[in-house]
Amino acid sequence: MEQEDHKIDFKRMIMVGILWLAFVIGIMFAMASCSAERHLKKADKHIKKAIEKGAVITPDTLYKYIYRTDTLYDVKTDTYTITNTIVDSIPYLVTEKVYVPMSRQERLKYRDSLDHIRRLYKLQNERLKEAQKQKTKQVKQEQKTERKNSPARVIRNLLWLLVVLSVIYVVIKFYRKL
Repeated sequence: MEQEDHKIDFKRMIMVGILWLAFVIGIMFAMASCSAERHLKKADKHIKKAIEKGAVITPDTLYKYIYRTDTLYDVKTDTYTITNTIVDSIPYLVTEKVYVPMSRQERLKYRDSLDHIRRLYKLQNERLKEAQKQKTKQVKQEQKTERKNSPARVIRNLLWLLVVLSVIYVVIKFYRKL
């Protein structure tokens, strides 16, 4: 048996290696996609850095008022007067509520459900268009049959026949004179 000479194609090997490396990096990026929690953590870190560099963040302040209600009776006019006077106000800070959006899986599931609904509407529209085409064809055919059998068409055909016969008669008369 002869031994075959195997040559190594380095260009091909390098190209396959680069393709595999790109595939692995793509898979890694897909698996390490950012979640909402990661972005919130990064936001907290950036807020702390901004405060260290001199940023001033002022939260909104609301006040809760404590009222005293007094009811006074006026004897002369025989009416009651109710007065509210502020006794105290308690300030409290409004903390912003952070809304965490849908996760990637929830978003994909929502998108797929919408795609299903879109496909159903598209199918329904196609069926309606097809039914409309069939109805249009049927109406055209009915109109065509009505035109063929209408009395006006029969009269028109008879008139054309009369015109053709009179032309033939005139031609025959003309040739007899010659």
